[in-house]
This record gives sequence, structure tokens and C-alpha cells, in this order.
Amino acid sequence: MTLTPAEEEVVRAANEGRPANFTVRNAGDSSANDPKNGGKWGPERTIRAEVIYDLAVGANPRWPTHAKGVQVAGANIVGTLDFQGAKISRPLLLVKCRLSEPMILIDATAHTISLYGCHVAEISAFRLTTSGSVLLNKGFTAERGVELYAAHIGGDFDCDGGTFTNPEGPALFADGLEVLGNVFLRAWRPSGRYVLFRALGEVRLLGAHIHGDLDCSGGEFEGNAGRALSADRSIVDGTVCLRNKFHAKGEVRFLGSQIRGDLDCAQATFENPESAALNADSVSVGGNILLNRGFKARGMVRLVGARINGDLNCTGGSFCAEKTANNPHGMALSIDRAEMGELFFRLLAHPPKGVVNFAYAKAALLNDDAPSWPQAGHLWLDGFVYDTIAAPAPTQVKDRLDWLKRQPRDRSWPLAYEQLINALRRMGHERDARKVAIAKEKALRKSGELGPGARAWNLCLGVTIGHGYKPWLAVLWMLLLIIIGAGVFCEANRLGVMVPSNKTAYEGESFHAPGGVRQPPSRPVFQPVFYSVDVFLPFVDLHQKSLWWLHERNSWDWIYVGFESYFLVQQILGWLFTGLLVAGITGIIRKD
Repeated sequence: MTLTPAEEEVVRAANEGRPANFTVRNAGDSSANDPKNGGKWGPERTIRAEVIYDLAVGANPRWPTHAKGVQVAGANIVGTLDFQGAKISRPLLLVKCRLSEPMILIDATAHTISLYGCHVAEISAFRLTTSGSVLLNKGFTAERGVELYAAHIGGDFDCDGGTFTNPEGPALFADGLEVLGNVFLRAWRPSGRYVLFRALGEVRLLGAHIHGDLDCSGGEFEGNAGRALSADRSIVDGTVCLRNKFHAKGEVRFLGSQIRGDLDCAQATFENPESAALNADSVSVGGNILLNRGFKARGMVRLVGARINGDLNCTGGSFCAEKTANNPHGMALSIDRAEMGELFFRLLAHPPKGVVNFAYAKAALLNDDAPSWPQAGHLWLDGFVYDTIAAPAPTQVKDRLDWLKRQPRDRSWPLAYEQLINALRRMGHERDARKVAIAKEKALRKSGELGPGARAWNLCLGVTIGHGYKPWLAVLWMLLLIIIGAGVFCEANRLGVMVPSNKTAYEGESFHAPGGVRQPPSRPVFQPVFYSVDVFLPFVDLHQKSLWWLHERNSWDWIYVGFESYFLVQQILGWLFTGLLVAGITGIIRKD
């Protein structure tokens, strides 16, 4: 192979273990070294792909390569750099080079591969295996995506400051990828500059195993098929960082993933208004999930069935969603059936716009505040279990009942009320717990779930004994009915309807006189209050009811009928209220 002067320099540099640097120094035009313009570079900066191949794999014994590998900067590499099935025996370090044709690494093995600042057409690296890192960073650009399906990387996979584009499919396709180090899809911050990581097309990490961190801090992800970042069923032994101005346009997915550290989304923005902005259903997180400190979501945030060993912190976050075909309820945040330590839902930037679903979730502590609650009808609490309410959160009954009333009518009871009752009791707020229990029964009565008879009975229990939580109300009602009865029976005596039970005491004329029946001096005086007590209380005998009774004055005495009817009603009410009092004191009818 006849080499050009530029290629001879590459061979000499590889042998000596130094870079072959073709960059233009002190160029007045900053674009002179931009690899996107590499097609305009002359032969003095052009290298054939075959030369790079032979040096990297050791194919030409006349071109020995130093242990430092092949190092080329600022070159236009023409032709297809095809390492399919090859064993790349030396590190391959290309800096700000242009690769006009695809780079193929399918089934290849290598040490470190670095394309720092390079501009490539595309990379196909299915099942690539490296003992070191793969660096596609610091201004790296790919026109038609990078494929790393089922690849194994022994170090880091560093794409800081890279731009991955693919208008027809995934910008980065790395399903089944295993990385023994970290994966960096972050913004790059050289001195005085800030170079974003950009993915224009979906980033796919389905089933990937990352032994370190997945750090996308400051990255911009824009999906071209509704998904920006897909990492379903992935395993991350470290932390997932989607923070510090991370911005996704399209769905970010971690369905069924296992994250040993935190899922950190602080100061990040997720946008997918038609569906889910962040979807982490059934995720398992060993640390915390942080949706705080300026977190913003426009679209659903789903953590359904998540298992969070630490806390779920939404402090200072923003949640906004509207009803769409893919989000018919307008769900802003759903942690349905999730389990966590402490739930922080306070100091939100504004009240959530959309439905907040805590149904059947479990939290050790609830730490919220009233300004962060969604509007009425947009809070789902049925089955939500929390051990206690943290000290900063409102615990007053008025506030918590307002919280419960923000549920839709068809989801407002009884589980949410019962859970609040249990939590207040664990906190020692027994009086407040009783008030909530009474409010629960009122909500049940208003819900429409009861028939007319059951609704009337529910109202009766509420008025008479406060559904078992205020049995002293029954005593007040009993005293009132006894006093009313005393007045009624006093009037009966005045009208001559109340007579002694012994006939001989009233049949003789000597005992009749104008204005009523006279009593023999030997008989007790009629006491209307004691008589009323005797009639009302079923297990009390003050000898009034046995000595006096109601008697008609003639065959059609309607006044007598009225008093006799009242007598029977008072007896029935006496049995009823006595039974309610006993039930209230013993707690038989309480429902918690």
C-alpha cells in the first residue's frame, strides 16, 4: 500500500506512541478544525480507513504500533472503518476527526475506544466487547445514530457533550448493554463554555446493566417517536441522575427497572403532554426518588407499584397534566400501590394541575401542606396507608377533612377516612380521630350509597349518639324526653285521665270532686317527673307506673287515646335510647 505523507505521519506516530495531530494551529477561522467541515479538508489531512484498521489490529507487521495505541487528531478519515469481528489489539483514540462512512464494530473486541469530538456518519457496534472505556464525548456528533446492542464495556461509557441524531430511529440504541463503569450522557463544561449532551431521537437502554451510575445531568433528550429515554428493565447499581437542567421532550421510561441508589430528578424538566412524561411503574429504588428543587413535569408522572427503600421527595416540584386520549383522567402524579419511606409533598411551585393519585400507596410518614393539595375532585386517597403525619404537616381536623373532601365523590370513603383515624390515634390525637370518624359517617350518608332506611338509621345514630363516639348525646335526649313526658302526664292528671290503679280508690263518690279525682290520704301523691322516668326507663321501678294509670273518662274519650298513645311512644323511645346509650358506651356500633 502506497502511503500519502499524512498517512506516513500516522504510521510513525503510532510506532512512537504519540498523536498524529493534523489540526490547524492559530487558525483565524474557528471552523477550520470543526470535523463537520472535514469534507473540505485537503489531502494533507486525509487518511484512508484501511490505514487506521491495519494499525489498530496489527494487520501489517511492517507497521508496529506502540502500546499507547493509534492516536489521530484533526483528520478526515475516508472509507468505511470496518472492524466487524476484529480484535483491536491497541487503544483507538481519534480526536476531532471526521468519519464520512459508517464505523462498524459488530462483534469486535477492543481496549479503549475514544472518538473525542469526532463527527461520524453512524456507528454499528452490536455485541462489541471492550476491556476499557468507550468515549463518544466532548463535542462528538453522530448523524444517523449509534448502535451498541448487547455490547459489553469494561470501563465507562462516556458521551458527555455529545450529540446523537437519528431522524429515522433511535439516536442511541443500546438495549442489553452492560457497562462495568458509569454511563455519562451529561453536559460537558470546558473552561468558559457549556456543551450540552443532545439526543435527537430515542435513547434506548432496555435491559441494560450499568454497574456504576447513569448520569444524564444537564442533558437534552428529544424523542422522535414519543419516547425520549427508554430504560425499561434496566439495572443500575449506582444512582440515576436526571437532574440539573436535564430536559426531556418525550416519555422517559424506567418500567420495572432496578436502581440501587437514588433516582434523582431535581431541577429537571420532563415534557410529554399527550401521555406520560416520566414513567417508572414497578421500579425498585434502593435510595430515594427526588422530584424536587425545581422539578417540572408536563404530562403524567407514573410511579405505579414502585418500591422505594428511601423517600419520595416532591418538595418544590411542579406537576401539570391535561386530559388526553392517552391520559383520560388528566393524571398529573400517580403513585398507586407504591411503597416508600417518607412522602414529601409540600412547598410545590403551585398546586398540581391534574389528578394526584395516592390510592393504595404505603408511606411510613406523610409530610405535606395545604397549598400543595390539588383542587377538589382531583385527589385519590382510597386505600392510601401512612403510619403517621410528620410534624410540619397540618393535623387539625378542619384541614384534614378539607383534604379528604378533595377526593371525587365516588372515591371519598371509607378507606381514606379510616386511615386518617388510625394515623391520628397513633399520634395520640384521640379527640380528633373521633371527629373524623363522625365525619366519615356523614360522608357515607351523603354519598348516595345508602338506601332510604339505612340513611335514616345513619342520621338517627348521628343525632342521638354521634355514631357511638358521643354517647353523652343520648343522655341529653333522654333527659329532654323525660321532661317532655313529665309535662304530658301532668296534663293528663289535670284532665282526669290519670287515675290510681286501685279501683276502690276512685269508684266511690267521696273521692270525686270538681276539677279531677281526689286521692285518698293514704295513697302516694302523683309525681309526673318520676312517673315519666318510670315509663321511659325500662329497668327502673319508682312505683309510679304501678300505682297510676291512664283511664278513659267515657266510651269515646279521644283525649285518653292521645295520652295512651304517647305513653306507648315514650316506652318505645325509652327502650331505644337505653339500647343506644349502652351501645355507645360499649362501642358496639362503632365502625373503626
